[in-house]
This record gives sequence, C-alpha cells and structure tokens, in this order.
Amino acid sequence: MKILPVLALGAVALLVGGCASSSDSNSAGSAPAFPLAGPSWRLVELDGKPVPATEGLYAPTLQLDAASLRASGTGGVNRYTASYELNGLALRFGTAAGTKMAGRPEAMAFENAYFKALATVSSWGINGNHLELKSADKTVLRFQGQ
Repeated sequence: MKILPVLALGAVALLVGGCASSSDSNSAGSAPAFPLAGPSWRLVELDGKPVPATEGLYAPTLQLDAASLRASGTGGVNRYTASYELNGLALRFGTAAGTKMAGRPEAMAFENAYFKALATVSSWGINGNHLELKSADKTVLRFQGQ
C-alpha cells in the first residue's frame, strides 16, 4: 500500500511540471517579450515609412502607464501626455496635450502627422520587440521597444 502514495505524489509532480511554462515560450498564449505598458517605445515607422533623419526631429516616443491610464512621450519636437483606454486588443487615445516649442517646418510637419495617426489608433499588437498601432486593419505607427 506504500506504492499508492508514491504514485499519487509522482502524478502530482508531473501535473504541476506540465503546467509550468518556460520564459522563452513562443506559444500563442504566452506573454509578449515586451509588455504594452511600462517600456518606452521609439517610433520607427509612420504609415509604413521610416522616421526621417530631419534636423531638429527626435524619434517620437510612447510610454503607457497602466496605473494612471496615461500615455506620454515626445512627438519629435514637443513632449506630450494623453489619456488612453485599453480593452483587450482595442486601444484608443484621448486628445494629446503638450509643450508648445517651435521646430523646423519639416520636424513640425512630421510631429503633426504623428499626432494625427495617434488619434486614429483603434487596436494594437506586439510582434517581437515591435509595437504596432493600427487604425482599422492598417498599421499606422510602428515602434521598437527600448
């Protein structure tokens, strides 16, 4: 009868071990390498085009704070903050408020395009270390995790 408790203990060990997952798992249910909220994201593409090397333009950034539901970063010239709503893969940003520094016309035009694209976002996805913000089914903003 001593064999029954040993078998039961072994079965429990197999069950618990089988439920554990490794940190480098790439299965569909695993957490992405970069979480949406927390890290700073640097813009690499706007409407499928790379961020231009324009004098006076810094790559726009985005950082989401899950506790306050606030987004913040730089638009390329000015710092900004905005509220956001997250419901699964649905994501919407509120109107951005920011500093009012002037920049070169090309840099200001790119920053304006960034804020317009941010206002159209309706969903998100993470692919490796890239965050893709989409409007309908089109990726409008693509960021790299930092």
